[in-house]
Amino acid sequence: MEIETICDALLAALEEASYNESTIFNYKGVIRRFKAFCKSKGITEYTPNFGQEYADDVISIKTGKFSKNRYCIQGRFIRLLNSYHNTEVIDFCTLKRGKVKPSNCKHEQIYSDYSEFLQTKYNNGNTIHFYEYKLYSFLQYLDKLRVYDIENLTPHIVINYFKFVKQGCQRATLCGLSLFLKYIKRNDLFVCIEGIHAFRAKRIIPSLTDEEQERIKDTNVHL
Repeated sequence: MEIETICDALLAALEEASYNESTIFNYKGVIRRFKAFCKSKGITEYTPNFGQEYADDVISIKTGKFSKNRYCIQGRFIRLLNSYHNTEVIDFCTLKRGKVKPSNCKHEQIYSDYSEFLQTKYNNGNTIHFYEYKLYSFLQYLDKLRVYDIENLTPHIVINYFKFVKQGCQRATLCGLSLFLKYIKRNDLFVCIEGIHAFRAKRIIPSLTDEEQERIKDTNVHL
């Protein structure tokens, strides 16, 4: 996947999720610095390994010391790029690093079995972590409802969970839920969410400036 493509996808996702202009402006700055880093390394195609190399570049050029700000911003940025690289979905939900496990014993067993399944299905650790965390979030929701047996899942519960999730996380949630419901062979529940279209903000196409219109006229004249 080209660097330009994955960075454009992130910006489009930010706008789609209705992030404010200041946040988008800040990410544009991060992307600009990331592209400069890629250019210095001669990299045009994105890979998680190269992304990690950028995330680990946390020594300030000015001070020559560890920069906590770079550590946080670059790590967050690369996790977002990896989520798109691995699943074609930008996941804006907080991705907790390390192993998280449900507190309920029945949920913990479900989570453990699913983790083993993911280990056999995927080789990429970021992809596995993405699906693990999607299940963890869902099980935490079920815990609040005191639903501990997967057999007791109903379309009503699944649909309400989707409504419960923030708009910016809906596409990632659909992706995670779809795989889990297939895993537990609950086609009745999978069908319920199969036709759901996650929130997508309508982007207003900007009109051409006077200068751009004149350029088009000049191009037509010379054809």
